[in-house]
Amino acid sequence: MDTRVSRRFWAGSWPLLLALLCLLTACTDTSAPPTASRTPTATMISTHPLTHAMGTTQIPIQPQRVVVLDTEALDDSLALGITPVGAVIPEQGASYPGYLQEASHQIPTVGTTAQPDLQAITKLKPDLILGSKVYHEDIYSKLSLISPAIYTETVGSTWKANLTLYAKALNKEQEGTLLLQQYQQSITALKTQEGESLGKTHVSVLRIMPDRVRIYMQDTFIGRILQDAGLPRPVGQDQQKKFSQDNTYDNIAQMDGDVIFMTLYDRSNDQLKALTNQPDWQQLNAVKDKKVYQVDDDTWMEGLGIGAATHVVADLTKDLAPAQ
Repeated sequence: MDTRVSRRFWAGSWPLLLALLCLLTACTDTSAPPTASRTPTATMISTHPLTHAMGTTQIPIQPQRVVVLDTEALDDSLALGITPVGAVIPEQGASYPGYLQEASHQIPTVGTTAQPDLQAITKLKPDLILGSKVYHEDIYSKLSLISPAIYTETVGSTWKANLTLYAKALNKEQEGTLLLQQYQQSITALKTQEGESLGKTHVSVLRIMPDRVRIYMQDTFIGRILQDAGLPRPVGQDQQKKFSQDNTYDNIAQMDGDVIFMTLYDRSNDQLKALTNQPDWQQLNAVKDKKVYQVDDDTWMEGLGIGAATHVVADLTKDLAPAQ
């Protein structure tokens, strides 16, 4: 071949060969990260296993969009510094408990405790759902299709263990420990204030409802707080494994104690008036000693979380304070 032709051939072909070489190098570049590491952020969320009432579930280490399915979960989440993106209300036509109103009034509602709205929950795109087996065991599988869900076994008497579980789920264990320490400090302060009289003050707890009066026993949120405080109960109410007893005017004597704390559910003023007008009511020791105290139903009966417990201890401290 003519050397001049050969030189012209290579000179003209060099740009093409260079482009081909670049293309081959790009295709075999081993410095690019694996495909899995370039997936969307949503698929790279770090998770960890958490054991709860329904088994063990992988949940986000740092949940960002939490939905809560009962008042205790709402109370505890807010106390731990987490504002849920959705929450249930106690019942149709109700609102969030009064003591949580300021912190929760802008949280969208997703149905009621008895009937959560699964469609509304789905639209909120939660990455974690908090609830309780006692309320929602039957919809756990459906909720799990929306988001990981963590359940307590029950509510009320187990409120401290429930707070610990929720703190783990929300990556707020230190905050949960601090809240329980502060609660215990308030209990200690109450014991110091009352001294020896504390163990001699039998406390009766009543809830006045539209159609009945309910006496609360030991296996309740209030029962456990009174136990923590060292406050004894009247003989008929000192039942460790019983929640409550509905009472009639024929058994008003069972409502008595050295002190009576009572709440008023759903504006039950007529029932309260009917009860307090009964002759047997007037004969109760607590009534004659003017030691009957009406306290907030939301905190004593509905709240069930650490925020409510803090309010209850404050009420006990105030109402049981020695007369000046």
